[in-house]
Amino acid sequence: MEKIKQIIWDRNGTLLNDVEMCMRVMNNLLQKYALPAVSFDRYKSIFDFPVQAYYAKLGFDFNKIPFEQVGHEFMDGYFSEVDKCDLYPDVLFTLDFFKSKGFSQVVLSAMEHNALHATLQSKGIERYFKQIQGIDNHLATSKVELAADLIKKTGISAEETLLIGDTLHDLEAAESIQCKCALISKGHFSNERLLAKHDLVFDSLSELKTNCKLF
Repeated sequence: MEKIKQIIWDRNGTLLNDVEMCMRVMNNLLQKYALPAVSFDRYKSIFDFPVQAYYAKLGFDFNKIPFEQVGHEFMDGYFSEVDKCDLYPDVLFTLDFFKSKGFSQVVLSAMEHNALHATLQSKGIERYFKQIQGIDNHLATSKVELAADLIKKTGISAEETLLIGDTLHDLEAAESIQCKCALISKGHFSNERLLAKHDLVFDSLSELKTNCKLF
């Protein structure tokens, strides 16, 4: 970690424990459209970004139901439930640890920008981050194109940056700017999916902190 000066954090599934809530909201939507419910294991095996492909795997036919319609319906349900979700137990400890070591910390998320600010503030952790970057819509499209802009805004090079996330899309974003990446398997992707594509996979932020020397 001696070369790392900056941490780019993903939010959903990395800082915020929202996996079961996302499943619950999606299963309500699937029931509405008479589609089979998704189990925990299946959810973690098919969830992906951009989310339109994930919706298709769940059985949504966009010739009959526009993706934008169900996407916004899901987000309505998400925002009605998100305040009930907690941070993972080791989040504050980890944020404080990196802060104490002098790391700059920023957020890059596939959540709409204003909503991202509001949810970080509501959880009391906005103060840790020097930059917060979301997307310009509520449909969880790609954040790859935003990663380079975020690096420019921070003024810290990609070579001095570690991105921490929970999905292969986070790995894709890290690879797009050629920064290091660590993935947490408690989130929206299964451990097996992450390990199939990347070596630095940890069960928790606590385990990641303990193994900082690996980076």
